Order: sequence, then C-alpha cells, then structure tokens
Amino acid sequence: ITVDHVVDAQLIDVNGKLLNRASMGEDLFWAIRGGGGGSFGVILSWKLNLVEVPKILTVFKVNKTLEQGGTNVLYKWQLVSTKFPE
Repeated sequence: ITVDHVVDAQLIDVNGKLLNRASMGEDLFWAIRGGGGGSFGVILSWKLNLVEVPKILTVFKVNKTLEQGGTNVLYKWQLVSTKFPE
C-alpha cells in the first residue's frame, strides 16, 4: 500500500502554514496517511519510496459503494489475500 512508503509530505494547514514531516510532527504525519478521520490541510506533494514491481502482476478492480457492501468485500479480501503464495 502506498501509504506505507510515504517518507515526507508538504501541506498547507488550516492556518496557512507550509509544513513538511519535520515541522508537522509525527502525529499529523500519521494522520495525513490515513490514520485520522479529519481534514488536516491541503497536500501539495508526497515523497515516496519506490518499490520494485514483479514481472508478473495481477490486478483487479471492484466497484462497490458502502451501501453495496464495499466494506465487506474489503474485509473478505484481507482474510484471503494473506493466503496467496508470494
């Protein structure tokens, strides 16, 4: 998941201050990567560690809203995905 590879970000907070990882602190850095349920500012840029993509890759897409059980689909995927071979 991409958020696991974020090493820095620049954002403008609600007070108009330009922040990066060092100046925002680890709590806000955690929150902007999905650890919080609010709006913390406008992200201007992300700095990511790139990872090697395997030669064989399987991709699929499921379009489900919450009303259609999208959360349940994700939950079930998390249960089975760990059982696939590397």
